[in-house]
Amino acid sequence: MFIYRIYNEPNKEEVMLMFVHKVDDELSLKLVERADAPEIFKLTDQCREYLRKWLVWVDDIRSADDTQSFIYQSMKEYGENS
Repeated sequence: MFIYRIYNEPNKEEVMLMFVHKVDDELSLKLVERADAPEIFKLTDQCREYLRKWLVWVDDIRSADDTQSFIYQSMKEYGENS
């Protein structure tokens, strides 16, 4: 299933095509979006020592804003390469 989401940026409006796959009644998979940043940062921060072994970027993420910037840049790069 595809869902359209609209993101408002200063001086522009960006439309992103999102993919959502329902696994079962309790679980769905979706592309990450900037609204997910606070929860992702919280999990990253709680598991920082463990994640550091495999994710070189973990020490560069120091706030939910850093996470949101990372998500935005990843979405932008994905859109440019599609």
